[in-house]
Amino acid sequence: MPSVTGSLAHRGREHLLTPLDLALLRAISDVGSLAQACRKIGIGRDRGVYRIRRLELLLGAPVVRAERGGTSGGGGSELTKTGASLLRQGVGPLDREGEREGPGEVAPLPEPLVGRWHAAPAPCVELDNGLRLFVGFRRPEGELVGVSVNPDAVVVARRRFPSSAQNVLLSRVLSLAPLSESRVLLTAEVRGIRLSSCITPQARRSLRLRKASRVYLYVKANAVRPVSGASARPTDLPTPAATALGGVRVRGRE
Repeated sequence: MPSVTGSLAHRGREHLLTPLDLALLRAISDVGSLAQACRKIGIGRDRGVYRIRRLELLLGAPVVRAERGGTSGGGGSELTKTGASLLRQGVGPLDREGEREGPGEVAPLPEPLVGRWHAAPAPCVELDNGLRLFVGFRRPEGELVGVSVNPDAVVVARRRFPSSAQNVLLSRVLSLAPLSESRVLLTAEVRGIRLSSCITPQARRSLRLRKASRVYLYVKANAVRPVSGASARPTDLPTPAATALGGVRVRGRE
């Protein structure tokens, strides 16, 4: 089996395996239950399921296997060989989420998001936090898919303006990391998920962007792309209830 850290770490300093992922894998290994592991590290089960499914979509292999029994006498979970290898090899250079990119670095590939495809009100992927990302591709109704948004396809604004983009996301800036003399990687949070945009230093100055700035992210539906080669095998990710998010508006179809 190829090195799992090689699969996750060496595509431009992405740091796709985060400290939270490692803590969750360690907890599952220790207690033998996904639900108990989530409680142990202080996160909700839905978020834990999302973190595991994200890793499985990236690796193309199961990371956690559900089993009967478990330490509590009910259903449990255990790491697969891939998951155990990921835990063993994941300590070290990967355990640095949020590290600033140095000048001259290329933008890291966007982190995949996991949700279910729905046809209404327009083709969209609904994430586990209820956020809908409108998309330009089709899948069977309710299918679990991974998607990503290229940072070069995200437009940043301080105010709302008329646009053909279907996804208008009100968010707050988490970080601004220089990639080169002409590019800055802005990372913003929208209800617990992170999206990035590549902007120029001039745009950063003119928009007066800094950490915690409130910004609108404009993303066209055809810029939300399915993760290449990913298959969503698991079926135990609960379908999230449809909830509205302030700042998200449906525009005209592209």
